[in-house]
Amino acid sequence: MLDLLVQKGEQGIYLLSEAELKALNVVNNGRQAADWALEVADGGEYLRGTQDTAYGRGRIAFMCDKDKILMFTFYQVGDQAAGMAGGGLVHSLIVDGDMMPLQDPDSVVANKGEIQTFFTLTQAQASRIAASHAIGHAMRTARDAPVFIGFPLDIPAGASQKVHAFINNCISPHR
Repeated sequence: MLDLLVQKGEQGIYLLSEAELKALNVVNNGRQAADWALEVADGGEYLRGTQDTAYGRGRIAFMCDKDKILMFTFYQVGDQAAGMAGGGLVHSLIVDGDMMPLQDPDSVVANKGEIQTFFTLTQAQASRIAASHAIGHAMRTARDAPVFIGFPLDIPAGASQKVHAFINNCISPHR
């Protein structure tokens, strides 16, 4: 940033553009950079994404199971976790800002203020994720409710190929 500021000399003022402010991490609209990593566990490998925001930390993980893809989501909801895990909510996949209905979760657990959900995705849902720039999980009281609890998670350009390849390898019939 100092290099940019000294370009105007001692009598001038350099105003950073919006793009420069974002690139230099001066502003972030309440969202830290998303982190995507391929990790290995006893059950195999999985793709994990994490993003901290002003509203809390959202985490999502994908794992292959034969020709299916499993999605695990983790979101901090505090004292409401136990009530939310008890049911009564409808779930949606957030893909580039659009809401796609999800079936009821395979499981929902409240753990230390965090709600943890597990879904088996359809091939159409997985394909949409592979081509997206942001994904997430929304929980609402009704399918058409205007507000939700959940999170979108950015897929920056540097992680897009990793997400695309992992998802497509999971759902490919040639595995």
